Amino acid sequence: MKPDGAEVIAVDAHGRPALLRRRIGAGWIVLPTYPHNLVAATPGANPGNTPRLYAALAEAAGVRRAVRVDDRRVAAGTLLHDDGRRFVVIISQSEAPLTVKPVTLGGQLADLATGEPVDGVEPAPYGVRVLGLDESPSGE
Repeated sequence: MKPDGAEVIAVDAHGRPALLRRRIGAGWIVLPTYPHNLVAATPGANPGNTPRLYAALAEAAGVRRAVRVDDRRVAAGTLLHDDGRRFVVIISQSEAPLTVKPVTLGGQLADLATGEPVDGVEPAPYGVRVLGLDESPSGE
């Protein structure tokens, strides 16, 4: 693919354009060069570079994630309960133990059982860890 008039935002492992962006009027058009259904149907596609592609797309769109982990073997996201509590879910896609430090837009991560502050997380191989996220200004 040749990015005629488009900016290359991300490339694949071979240096080929993977994500393109082009200004159209007051907005942008973003084109992933790999169809989502192809990635979804490819065994072992994750935790390859697919998360990096989606991260580049989110960045290009101006999306600021409430929580992120800078390790492509780990997915992170937030859940909002009906009562207003917010939770952070950390999912390991690694067969080996690892330690990660989630980065939030604000607030303190806390262990659900003890309420103690959490900085580093050690999810079990292919495990899930759920934490509380206290977003109050005082951390209380």
